[in-house]
Amino acid sequence: AGSVVYNHSNNKLFLATSSSNRVTIDPNGDVTVNDGDLIIGTAGHGISFAATSDPSSPTQADNEVLNNYEEGTWTPGISGSTSITGHSYFSRNGFYTRIGDRVYCDFSFVLSAKGTISGTYIKIVNLPYAIDGNAYTRSISTPIYFRHLNNKWCFLALQGHEGQSSCYIYGVEGSGSGDHGATNRSYPDGSDVSNTTEMTASFSYLAA
Repeated sequence: AGSVVYNHSNNKLFLATSSSNRVTIDPNGDVTVNDGDLIIGTAGHGISFAATSDPSSPTQADNEVLNNYEEGTWTPGISGSTSITGHSYFSRNGFYTRIGDRVYCDFSFVLSAKGTISGTYIKIVNLPYAIDGNAYTRSISTPIYFRHLNNKWCFLALQGHEGQSSCYIYGVEGSGSGDHGATNRSYPDGSDVSNTTEMTASFSYLAA
């Protein structure tokens, strides 16, 4: 049976279903969901924080409704900017959390065969959501941990591919000193990848 009970001794309101109390509203306005989830039934709606103070100029708050939260796994992959065929993995893992329009990702993979990698760049593919096509900040990751590349690289990171579910890999080639200093930004390609290349990184981006 269901019921709505107001207790005058403690000024609390109780909402019950199937003879069990589900929601309690305290006299100070706090709402406790005793069992079950709070489900937003319509996409685009959520929890509004409009009552909180906004930052001062030149910073601007564009949205104060938390309308998306999600946790899950994704299957990271490596590819050339054109294609990849005949490749295989010894292991690969990916995890993500989405909060609003921001997606936080972790990934790692170890190749067992590189196959044929075609294109000017190499990239990480199969992101859980496409990247916002209007994302102006392209560099989206902390440095990539990597091993077993065919050529010398002192730094690798990710550059978002706007509107796509992929990120290009860029870096600094060489030892990182002398003629191979930080001004030599470049993009590894399929020739840099070996049959045992390993990469691990964390990054975030704005979802489309």
